[in-house]
This record gives sequence, C-alpha cells and structure tokens, in this order.
Amino acid sequence: MDKCFECGEPAQANHHVVPAVLGGTKTIPLCLECHGKVHDRNLTSMKKLSIDTVKSWGPIRAGRRMAGGSVPYGFDLMKTHGYRGGTLVENEEEQKLIKIIIEWKNDGRTYQWIVNRLNEDKTPTKLGKGSWCKTSLFKLCKRVFDNPSIYGIDE
Repeated sequence: MDKCFECGEPAQANHHVVPAVLGGTKTIPLCLECHGKVHDRNLTSMKKLSIDTVKSWGPIRAGRRMAGGSVPYGFDLMKTHGYRGGTLVENEEEQKLIKIIIEWKNDGRTYQWIVNRLNEDKTPTKLGKGSWCKTSLFKLCKRVFDNPSIYGIDE
C-alpha cells in the first residue's frame, strides 16, 4: 500500500496534480485527511489564493494579461496565449461611453438616471444583450473612480 505523499500515513486516494479535465494524467497518493485539505470543502484556502493572485496583478489596464474571468467594460481581449487568455486592449467606443458616464455622475446624476438613459438610448452592454442595471453600472464607476488614470479621467 502506498504512503501519503504529504504526511506518510497509508494512502486511500490518488490525487490528480493537474485536474484530469485539463488533461492531467499524473497522480500522487494521499490519505483521506490530506486529500480533504487539498479539496477544502469551504474553498476558503482556494478563494484566498485566487484573491491574492488577482490582487498581485494590479489594477485593470491595457496590456495586462488575462487568463480567465469576464473582460471589463472599456476593454477587449486580444487572444495571444493559446486557447485561453490574452491581453487586454482598450475598446475606444466603450472608453468614450465611460467618460460620458463619469461626466453624468460628476454632474450629480444618480445611478438610476444613468441606467434609464443608457437603456432609453439602447446603448449596448458589454455582451450586447440585455439592459443596463444599477449594480453593473456601480461596479464600473467604482473601478473607474479607484483607477482614474487608467481610464484617462482627470481626478
């Protein structure tokens, strides 16, 4: 019987180092306790790892590499890294709209007023379907206000 790769106890599971769905073929023997730690049921360790990884990338900006997730409004993904990922490049039309939205917000318009205006004008969302909502608009504005220089906005 194999011993656990981590603690040396008798192994009861073979853990894929690279997930099988991503083409991984190699496994390591693990006991149930260590295997449970790898597959944290609360996903707290993986969540912290992913948050730390995203924070290490710095703010969203043109030229930043992206491996997954949604492409932020104001940018497009130029495929440069195989079947997944790429590099962010500015989307001129969306960047112009962001500046208009920020002008409206600085003029004292409410998020609801801006959402109504965008929907009345049939302004497309990032995916080009559906309608604008306050939550997505709020997140967009927060991202711009947190990093105005990236969007060419004067503070």
